Amino acid sequence: DPKPRWNPRPEQIRILEAIFNSGMVNPPRDEIPRIRMRLQEYGQVGDANVFYWFQNRKSRSKNKQ
Repeated sequence: DPKPRWNPRPEQIRILEAIFNSGMVNPPRDEIPRIRMRLQEYGQVGDANVFYWFQNRKSRSKNKQ
């Protein structure tokens, strides 16, 4: 069975967007667990989720231009 897709909570998206918009579009490896710990206050999330969110967010912002 494939794992269910991670659906970030609105609070988690707000945090992620704030980090992204502050200029950290590609968080370094040691920063990802810190971001994950902030997000975990609002719901289950893994390092890979954080990593892929930023990858997807980067490609979305490229498409808009």
